[in-house]
Amino acid sequence: MIAAAISLWLGVLMFVEAPAKTLELAFPKVSQLLDLKAAYLSSLGKISDSEALVAGLAMGERELLSDSAQESMREVSLTHLVAVSGANLAIVMGAIWFLLGYLGFSRNLRFVFSGLGLIGYVLL
Repeated sequence: MIAAAISLWLGVLMFVEAPAKTLELAFPKVSQLLDLKAAYLSSLGKISDSEALVAGLAMGERELLSDSAQESMREVSLTHLVAVSGANLAIVMGAIWFLLGYLGFSRNLRFVFSGLGLIGYVLL
């Protein structure tokens, strides 16, 4: 079973020449969200590595970290911290869910707004 899965995966890789380019072309770019992200990053100016790590945790921004911080994170296998992960999505959706619950929104509306928040966060 494992051999079949590996063979299938290798077969797929043989026919896909540039998966990163394919993914980049398939991912929608919303100019307003890109402008919002650029405005946020430009407002930060010159920041320390700890502040850059917060931007990495929040939005997956890696360029703000210094080379030494990136190398240190690579050495201790913590580079995944600056990737937007399921934990980040759970925090955003949970915050929306509980805030709307506190405000008295129905369960169905909380699902809808949490889903919209998820989509907006992923696009950002």
